[in-house]
Amino acid sequence: MLILPAEADEALVTTAVDRISKVISPTGGEVTKLDRWGRKRFAYELARQTEGYYVVVRFQAEPETQQELDRTLKIADEVIRHKVLLLPEKAKATASPAPSRRERRKKGERSMASDNQITIVGNLTDDPELRYTSNGAAVANFRVAYSTRIRDAAGNWTDGETSFFTVNCWRALAENAAESLTRGTRVVVTGRLKHRSWENQEGEKRTVIEIEADDLGPSLKWATANVTKANRSSTSSGGSDWGAAVAAPVGAGSNEETPLDAG
Repeated sequence: MLILPAEADEALVTTAVDRISKVISPTGGEVTKLDRWGRKRFAYELARQTEGYYVVVRFQAEPETQQELDRTLKIADEVIRHKVLLLPEKAKATASPAPSRRERRKKGERSMASDNQITIVGNLTDDPELRYTSNGAAVANFRVAYSTRIRDAAGNWTDGETSFFTVNCWRALAENAAESLTRGTRVVVTGRLKHRSWENQEGEKRTVIEIEADDLGPSLKWATANVTKANRSSTSSGGSDWGAAVAAPVGAGSNEETPLDAG
């Protein structure tokens, strides 16, 4: 993800994307998709600017190019802020035809859009906040501090910049998260990137990028956990209110942030 100056035009976007291509192409990498999210207002001043032009660049490249890519984008004049995220690898194509939707349902597979799927591992910065919408749907949100791992010139793995993501959970997942997780817990979160806009009391438009969680749980890399099956009523576990409209936007009363907050 790139944040460019608010007045960025097509030429400036092309310049930034070309920088990425020059780094990844020598090892066979390529840019596969370009999403222009457009001009957004920051929740707070960033590099002495209050607005930026958001661009999401999807590419395939060897892992060892990440350090050089970070260095290149960090010194690029047209890039205000950037963040490189590792997305789940898509299954390789095979000679056999893909199963139909009916066949996938018979096998019990869950169909979901993967264009903006993301998985992060990080630590909660505070306890989950559990609330209920006017139609009774539970919603919990919390922030996760997430750091990428990069390899330095000596071949050693080190922590890169830290980003802070707001994570939103709904219904049974929200209630289970509120009962199970506390500040400092290391969690694995799988979900979808979602940007949300609203106007504050002064009439100024605000935008944040959040993660709508599909599933989450404690990381067991350095900890243990006892799993207990939850016993809830149909209304709190996703019964008749699952498809109902939600009254208030999630996190409208929470602190504003940018998706690439490094500190």
